[in-house]
Amino acid sequence: MRRHIERIFAHLKHWQGYRRVRYLGLAKNQLELTLKAVAYNLKRLAKLLEGHTA
Repeated sequence: MRRHIERIFAHLKHWQGYRRVRYLGLAKNQLELTLKAVAYNLKRLAKLLEGHTA
């Protein structure tokens, strides 16, 4: 279980540059992380749909 979660954080760090928080305050940083998670999930969805139709 931990391996799957760590893989997601590795992706965020390596490909989306999320090593340090950019903003002051919890709300702004939470929004940034949420948007990065949405982008990650959309990318995964595109790959899943691509494999499903092929």
